[in-house]
Amino acid sequence: MRRTGAALALTGAAAVLVACGGARARSGPAVDFDCKERRFEYIATGTLMYAEQGIRLTCEHDRPTLTRYFTTSAGKQTSKTGRIGVSDWEKAWKEFDSAGWRFLEDCKASGGDEREPLYTFEVSDGDHTRTFRCQGNELPFPYEALRNALDFAAAELPES
Repeated sequence: MRRTGAALALTGAAAVLVACGGARARSGPAVDFDCKERRFEYIATGTLMYAEQGIRLTCEHDRPTLTRYFTTSAGKQTSKTGRIGVSDWEKAWKEFDSAGWRFLEDCKASGGDEREPLYTFEVSDGDHTRTFRCQGNELPFPYEALRNALDFAAAELPES
């Protein structure tokens, strides 16, 4: 009976590991990723907490990389750079691509005054580069979706 109980416990533990995917499955298999010289970012100036802050997604040797930085009004800058998952990178890129970034211009935010943050977006696919701005705490569509896509990607940056 002991042997059967131990066998059942081991079988149960193995089933849990398989169901949860284990560490290898969670990080996913090695995926071919072709950056194609894509990069995108926003820089926000005049935010409530920082003189400037930004999030930039680039690639290093076809590995998705994210940099997040903050600059205080006293000029002190902190930044963090790390790798993020291909799916997180591609999800953010899809938001930009779906928004038609190649055709966006500076927005005409309603009610934005000069005291609200100014967001400067820069996007490139290797062939085309586009820069556009939008000012306000609440940005109109699709600028809000672009800012959120970068913010969500930055949330995936591993803590160290």
